[in-house]
This record gives sequence, structure tokens and C-alpha cells, in this order.
Amino acid sequence: MTRTEQAADGSSVHSRLQRLQERPVLAVLLFAAAVVGAVSAVWEALGWARDRVEDVAQPYREEYAALDQLDLDVRLEYFEDTFGVARAVVDPCTSTSVPCPEPRPESMQLFVHETDETVVRALFADNSLAAYLVTTTTEGFEPAIRWIDLELGPLGAVSTAEILDSVGVDVVAGASVRSGMVWHSYAEVVPGGAPASYRGLVLAWVGEGLQSQFDLDAFQRLEAAQEAAADGAAFSAALDDMRTATAPNTYGEFRDDGPLATWLHDPEVIHDLLFAGSEV
Repeated sequence: MTRTEQAADGSSVHSRLQRLQERPVLAVLLFAAAVVGAVSAVWEALGWARDRVEDVAQPYREEYAALDQLDLDVRLEYFEDTFGVARAVVDPCTSTSVPCPEPRPESMQLFVHETDETVVRALFADNSLAAYLVTTTTEGFEPAIRWIDLELGPLGAVSTAEILDSVGVDVVAGASVRSGMVWHSYAEVVPGGAPASYRGLVLAWVGEGLQSQFDLDAFQRLEAAQEAAADGAAFSAALDDMRTATAPNTYGEFRDDGPLATWLHDPEVIHDLLFAGSEV
């Protein structure tokens, strides 16, 4: 910059300062705007930093927040606002080995939603959520198992026996197992009825989920007792072993009232729902 240019620039700055001195209110406003802009920039930077820290400390907070909104009787529109578009929509009456309940709801569909961390299956009857099943698929993603107003432990990290003990009362559950060439499935259904505010509980282990604690020997003993139609004592002993040796990777609830609830009491129906929309 030449001396002439420097002089002109200095003169321009001097003129601006002189105008600000003549208009003190304008000077104050400009100063305040500069301060607000600087504070806003700092606040945004702090907010960004806070979000990154929370992402590290709570990597699945958005996924947990979505599951916190999951509850029986919600409308389909509300559910889709939370979980988005389904990966698959299935007619459960064409996907289950057990005949559908009679009378059948006018509209009944199973919506299958999937993320990197979980698979959520939602059974809607007449636009109301009648049952849901949550499967964790990722190590470290452990949503709370909820039933009624109880938290029964982190999904995939506690055994069936520990979960049922957490209920605090003796429960009667229907259980069954299935297997194929390369897959295994275990499901238990705990009817709730009036004492549980008409909410039933489902616990299950499926191959597409997190490979949580699972004892193949205990599974095969229960399967053998089931296929042999063993007496109650033999089946109960095998089931106790299975409950102790298995940490379910799936849990859910269902509205335990009416013909649809009776249908869902059958663990074979739960197996079918867990495989609906699956590649297995």
C-alpha cells in the first residue's frame, strides 16, 4: 500500500470514528450487535461441543428416546412420526402357523422397523398398537426391559430367570423353542390380565438379534422335552435351565384383553411374528 493509499485509508477510519462520536446511540448499538454476535458464536460452539460430548457419553440417546415413546394403544400416525417408514409391512394372518383370532380385527398389520441398533416389530389392530417386540442387534445397545411400571433390567444383559425374579411374584408363562439348520429361537409369554393393567410380557431370543448369553445344550434339552411332550416336571426342569442360561435379546408387551390377546398367549405366534419380515 502506497503512502497516498495509507493516508486515504486513515482518513476514512478517522471519518467513521468522527461520525460515531457524533452519533453515540449508533455507536452503542453497533457495539452491542458485535457483542451479541460474539456471544452467539461462542454459545453455538459450546452447544456443538456439548452435543459431541453427549454423543460419546451416550451414543444411543436418540434411539433410547424413541423407544421411550413406544407404548401400547398409540395410533399408527404417532408411531410412524417416531420410527419413520417401515422396512416391511406384513399381514400376520398369512405369516403365522396359528390361525388368526376370531373375530379378526377389521385391520391388522405388522410393521417392521429396523435401524443399525434394533428391530422393532409393531402389531397394529384397527390403527391401535396391540403389541410390540424390540430386538437389540448391537453390542452395548441395552434398552430397559419395561413391563407395566417396572424396569426389569437391560435387554441382552440379564437372564430370563433374573428378569422374572425382578417381577417380585411368581409368574406363569408359556414357553417354546424352534430351530432350523443354522438358527434357534426361544420365546416366553407372560399373561398379565387385570393385575398387570391388561399388559402381557414377551421375552425371546432370536438369531438375528444380539448374540447375548445363550446355552445351546440347555436349548436342546428343552427342545427334546418339548418334542417328546414330556411330563410337566421334566419340561419345567429343562425350562428352568434355559431361563438361567439365556439372556433374551428381545422383549415386548401386548394388550392382554380379548380374542387377540388369547392368540398372543401362544408362544408359537410370537415365533411367527419374530420371523415375519425376516430373511431367516
